[in-house]
Amino acid sequence: MTAATDGDSVLGKARLIIEAFSGNRAELGLNELARRSGVPKASVHRLTRELVSWGVLERAEGRYRLGARLYELGQLVPRNNILREVARPFMTDLFLTTRQSVYLGVRGDLELFHVERFLGERGVSSARVPSRSPLYSSANGKALLAHCDPDVCERIIATGMRPRTKFTVTDPDRLRAALRTIRNTGYAVEREEQTLGYAAVAAPVFAGDSELICALSVVAPADRFDPHRSAPALLTAARALGRQLPQGTLGNQNA
Repeated sequence: MTAATDGDSVLGKARLIIEAFSGNRAELGLNELARRSGVPKASVHRLTRELVSWGVLERAEGRYRLGARLYELGQLVPRNNILREVARPFMTDLFLTTRQSVYLGVRGDLELFHVERFLGERGVSSARVPSRSPLYSSANGKALLAHCDPDVCERIIATGMRPRTKFTVTDPDRLRAALRTIRNTGYAVEREEQTLGYAAVAAPVFAGDSELICALSVVAPADRFDPHRSAPALLTAARALGRQLPQGTLGNQNA
């Protein structure tokens, strides 16, 4: 089937709309979608409504971006299952050591996706920590962002950093400074920036010498949690997990 013929079908038009998004154009308006996809604007308008209803796209302030449903489907791909299977024993050990909730996160462009979690008995309920969040507002996200190419941080700044809570760091210079600190200490600390009442500490996980794969975090109620005390156990778990992950598990998350 040729590209032209494929684009004539409803499914083909939907594919062209989805593929109009790219790393440097994560959000698009209706006119941009029509221009980049080559699909008539009337069809784009109709299909985006359906794609939003399915969770394939999300709409905010008149613009569209890829939805979480695509990422959820991606978790069914065997290579993503490898990460969770390898990580679970290390997450279990970390949970038993800290008695707090443990999260495993991966990067999806400018966002963080939690792909596995162990919840503490008195820790964070599954409803309190979102499965998807901006890289700049969570400990796992910052741990990943600190080791990404600088262009990733600059794209986040350029697109605007909406506060998740009143404590979220949205000043570009403060964010850059925080990322430098994370690179120096080896771990990220976040206190009520993502979810009011909760704090977290996170460490990046590397396969081989420098291939960024994911991040591991400990999350607990802020009023009884010292992130720095949990950092040594967290760093030990992150390094041990990295030694067990084959390179190319998810593709390098740095870029």
